[in-house]
Amino acid sequence: MSQKRWLLVLSFAAFLLLIVTYSNHFDNGFYFDDSHTITSNVNIRDIGNIPKFFTNPETASILPGNRSYRPLVVTMNAVDYWIAGKKYDQFYYHLDIFITYILQLVLLFFFFRNIFNISNPHRWNDYFAFAAACYYGFHTANAETVNYIICRSDSLSTFFVVAAFVAFQTPLLRRYHLYLVPLALGMFTKQPVAMFPLLLTLYILLFEEKANWKDVFGDNKWQKWRNTFKASAVTWIATIFLLWFNLRMTPMSPINRSVSKVDYLFSQFPIMVHYIGNFFFPFSLSADPDFKIIENNPTDPSLMSGLMVVLFTIAIALWVVRQLRYRPITFGILWFYIALAPTSTLAPRFQVANDHRTFFPYIGLVLAVVCLVSIWIINNEKRILRTPQLRTGIPLLVGLLISLYAFGTYQRNEVWGSSESLWKDVAEKSPENGRGLMNYGLTQMKKGKKNPAYYDTTFVYFNKALVYNPNYSQLFVNFAELKELKGGYSDEDIEKDFKKAMENARGMPGVHAAYGNWLYKKGRIDEAIEVLEKGHKISPDHPKINKLLAEVGKETESGRKEAIDDLQTAIKDDPTPEKYIKLATIYYKMKNYDESIKACNEAIALKPTAARAYAQLASAYIKKGDPDKGITNAQKALEIEPKFTRAKNILKWAVKEKAKATGQTPEAVAESLGLKLKFNNDKK
Repeated sequence: MSQKRWLLVLSFAAFLLLIVTYSNHFDNGFYFDDSHTITSNVNIRDIGNIPKFFTNPETASILPGNRSYRPLVVTMNAVDYWIAGKKYDQFYYHLDIFITYILQLVLLFFFFRNIFNISNPHRWNDYFAFAAACYYGFHTANAETVNYIICRSDSLSTFFVVAAFVAFQTPLLRRYHLYLVPLALGMFTKQPVAMFPLLLTLYILLFEEKANWKDVFGDNKWQKWRNTFKASAVTWIATIFLLWFNLRMTPMSPINRSVSKVDYLFSQFPIMVHYIGNFFFPFSLSADPDFKIIENNPTDPSLMSGLMVVLFTIAIALWVVRQLRYRPITFGILWFYIALAPTSTLAPRFQVANDHRTFFPYIGLVLAVVCLVSIWIINNEKRILRTPQLRTGIPLLVGLLISLYAFGTYQRNEVWGSSESLWKDVAEKSPENGRGLMNYGLTQMKKGKKNPAYYDTTFVYFNKALVYNPNYSQLFVNFAELKELKGGYSDEDIEKDFKKAMENARGMPGVHAAYGNWLYKKGRIDEAIEVLEKGHKISPDHPKINKLLAEVGKETESGRKEAIDDLQTAIKDDPTPEKYIKLATIYYKMKNYDESIKACNEAIALKPTAARAYAQLASAYIKKGDPDKGITNAQKALEIEPKFTRAKNILKWAVKEKAKATGQTPEAVAESLGLKLKFNNDKK
């Protein structure tokens, strides 16, 4: 079979294996920043907003501090929402991202092959390029990016970088500067694409000018540099302009200004070693690593050892540049560090490390490793051809290695399969990450609704998180909501947590939404409106805040009066028990219990089996100081609907009020009335 046919067969097999490898990821959910950029971002729910994405960066997220100018990413999110039938169906998002990933791997094959053909021409270069594309495609670490939906910004921008390189390597496309098209599209996706002209300059210098140390720094250096910059000048000009435009359009820089740039840079050296380690042995991948800033300690052991590793690898890259066939190693290692530069140098990010950041840089390490192996194979070609064990064993060994990475990828997809499995993995691998501990606690809190014992587990994880994130506003919100669910805590205790959350909110409208909602439920309407309006100023498009403001607005005196007028008009046209019950509820909230009773009686007259009317009537009588009638009407509601939980709670309330009036215990009153009620488990 010819080499071309073998490649087609292998490519088809690799394609099938890739589908199997990622077959369990298409239903994985929305996590992390997906909430404020996708699931809560009302802007992407209308495909007609696409032009706005390119002119208004505020459409990218409902959180002001997290907005970057990535209009193409926002556009793709809107398109996937539209394709899914105007709903958040993660399958369509994952399918879109996966298709782009496959296309990137195809382009990587041509990119790698072109470099191998220039540096070390050989008839097996197609196989080496194919192996490199597979190595990258099945690499376990890439699952961190492919599974994280909003990280399509990383995968899509990397796709455009590779596309720009392949276009540059294609004479016809290069002649008309068409490689600038993917470059421009990439700059509308994520800023690290701005590293392309630097990588391109390095590529031209190493592979087209074939410059060595003597050429770069010797007597004829200017000719090499002149040719290099002449070939890359248009790219530099275009990138500088596009980057300037991008930065100008970004409303608020996501840079963490509370961290020293020098401390952040020093902290990156051990993280770079972590990334290199994950490239070869991806066992410590975490969706949310717990690396910390190394503050004012340039002699920290992890910093020094990390710096030594970085300098050693760069030294290797500079040493092997002397021979053309080794230059893919030079290019690959430098690619790795250049691609990491936007997040791992002097621009502090709020998260010190992220394993999905290696999606772009790992292309370089793949190139370097496969180049080294290919040189060994070419050097031993005759021995391999005459030794059946080597001739068969080497492809099998490569296949085994790729299969192991594929298996690891499948397992990482499983980890991303649910919130509980994802955050459990983070809590185990990053035990000092407060956010990870808190989020795993939240998964246990959800289970507490069926088994209250999980509430105690949640407290354990929340308290652990508090040690590492003592000022985390969302953690205090979760503490408050946990106490509300578990019971046994006073409103004062719960509100203390909400107030701590508000002290540290700093541009987090979700905290305002949670506190405002709690105040609303407690009937503290004016306070709720004040808190929600502050949140609305931070994020005018926040869907929960806007919904709450609309609901709370109806509970103001003017809102209730308007609602009463509307209901009375509607009742004149078409009297129904449901409308009378709504009217009774509004009168009840306004403490006009007599009118509430009248409206309930009207509802009962129209429908004698209206259980909700009897329940509302019972509440009104209790408020008027007549628990006996409260008991009678609550019982009637339960006779109609025996499983009516609210009516049962009102009945218990009425019994308690009667007990207070008569000086008895609630149990004694219930027994005298022949009622089987339990009071021991009531919330305080």
